[in-house]
Amino acid sequence: VPMDRIKNRLLQNRLEELLSNNPSMVKFSQIYIPSDKMGALSQEEREAYMLYKKLGSQAAKASYARKRAAEYSN
Repeated sequence: VPMDRIKNRLLQNRLEELLSNNPSMVKFSQIYIPSDKMGALSQEEREAYMLYKKLGSQAAKASYARKRAAEYSN
């Protein structure tokens, strides 16, 4: 059993509990499929996952651009 991974996950869970009480905290989750598991998906699921990743990437780039623009305007 990888004890370091277990300890890190327990610590991460505890920190999430502590931080979740802060009204400024925002939590999100993402879907991840390891490349060695992609073969188990149907063609439709693979296409949906690739679109999901593409849209997430576009959103992240747009968010970064907005933050950079806000920094330059201040």
